Amino acid sequence: MTKSAIFSLSSPTDETLLNIFNSRPAECADKFLTYEHTNLSFTWSEFHDRVRRLTTALKTLGVQPGDRVAALLDNGPVLVEAWFATMAAGAIWVPGNTALVGTFLQHILVDCGAKILFIEDDLIPRFSDIADNVPNIKHLLYNSGQQTVETPDCSNFPGMHIRNSKDLLKSEPVDEIFKAKTADTAAIIYTSGTTGPSKGCVVPHGTLPT
Repeated sequence: MTKSAIFSLSSPTDETLLNIFNSRPAECADKFLTYEHTNLSFTWSEFHDRVRRLTTALKTLGVQPGDRVAALLDNGPVLVEAWFATMAAGAIWVPGNTALVGTFLQHILVDCGAKILFIEDDLIPRFSDIADNVPNIKHLLYNSGQQTVETPDCSNFPGMHIRNSKDLLKSEPVDEIFKAKTADTAAIIYTSGTTGPSKGCVVPHGTLPT
């Protein structure tokens, strides 16, 4: 639960998205996942492999069940893969609005207590403005899209490790995926904060397949 959690959704099903994810590779191996507004597509087998590799990388970075993994990512493959890998590691996905700035962004990152932040490379300067006030973030994993870019200068982020999220896919695929119960927390979605500080809505795994 976050410090400012406002409510928790109930779980309407006995199924979880992770169970569905695990049961599909054999029957959907060669079917394609196509990401809208991009020219990218992967077979289900490729998607499953990429998620499992990213899950290994997150665990190597110290992610444990119940930890929070935050994200400031545009819609696309990196967001989907990071989301599924977070769940597969047993951690809790905390997506942020990419329009957030300053104290609004700082509040969410501190409140959720995430140690890892996935971020678009062009949003790093926005994080830089608040980095001193978000000491809980220890790993900054940036998405450079289809471009090859130099590692951003994060010399003003003492004690923080920064990596291109593409490099995480070099890990070996994880052997075992977290077995989530329907009542386990899958994500925390924050309100817009128009009437006060953003509050977290706790979303259990059982609500995701609906």
